[in-house]
Amino acid sequence: MANTTIVKGLRYHFTTEQLYAHMKNRSDYHESRANTKETALPELRAAVDIVKAAGTTAAANIATMSKFSNSNYHFDAGDQVEQLEEDIKDHRNKALVFRTLADHLVDDATYDLDESELRRLEILK
Repeated sequence: MANTTIVKGLRYHFTTEQLYAHMKNRSDYHESRANTKETALPELRAAVDIVKAAGTTAAANIATMSKFSNSNYHFDAGDQVEQLEEDIKDHRNKALVFRTLADHLVDDATYDLDESELRRLEILK
């Protein structure tokens, strides 16, 4: 009888060097995105302030239009600021996670990863 290797599911092998390079790349990417978004944050806050200042007048004008006479028009610009702040935190956290993982890989190892691990490591989407 021939010697047969049975493989259950798809497995992916990565060397320490391959994973280290990928994780450093992802860390750099998330750090860069956080910096870009953080740079945009003051401009968004200023724009939100302008919209909020004009919002009461704009809402009153919309409410007086016949088509919208029963309108309860509302725009909460603060949501965009909070969302951007959360995005920045998320990118900073991901950068930290990838840096930490990269710095704690075992030298000269082969990592056997499945599809869910590839997604978590942002190798697959």
